[in-house]
Amino acid sequence: AVPAVAVAAAVAEPPTELYCLSKTNKWRQCEVAEVLDDGKNWKIHYTKFPAKYDEIIASDSDRLTTKRPENLVAKKERLRRIWCASKKHADISRECLIKEEKDGKYLLHFISYADKFDAWIETDSPRLAEQRPRANKLAKGDNLSCYSSDLARWLEVEVVAVDDNKQQVTLEWVGDNDTKSFIVPLKSPKLSISHKAPKDAAPRN
Repeated sequence: AVPAVAVAAAVAEPPTELYCLSKTNKWRQCEVAEVLDDGKNWKIHYTKFPAKYDEIIASDSDRLTTKRPENLVAKKERLRRIWCASKKHADISRECLIKEEKDGKYLLHFISYADKFDAWIETDSPRLAEQRPRANKLAKGDNLSCYSSDLARWLEVEVVAVDDNKQQVTLEWVGDNDTKSFIVPLKSPKLSISHKAPKDAAPRN
């Protein structure tokens, strides 16, 4: 339900707790970034959103309220990423999402793997690294993202072989499918060592 209590235009100071009905019709937490026109208008900044979404709204607008809406929509925060060395192949590191931190341990989700492979690992484990240990160098068994022009989306692939002389890499799509392996230049913009979401922007040729 939409809160009925709007902010009074005559308040001398902007409220410390404020919510705004966004242009996408979602209640968001916000703050007054700037008071304009002697308080008649406010420049509203949505909490945890880029400044490009700021907008100017009348301070007595029914889009504003100091009462926390029951249907408040919080901005989803991106999970922090980290690299973790494989138990079976110490020279292979997998990119992970830190889903939770508790009692000196991280709950890691290995990107491109099912949730059943999630694991708790000590935050100071020597298996963990903020940066990929081998930088941009690829090896058999690596998982990365590759852009499919046919499907217009990023998909997960596994490295089958690396030919440094020819500067190319042989890949296979990850998942249950009958697709054949294929070859891509090592420096192809269609390859990304840092995993991409399927609908991330297409690479520039």
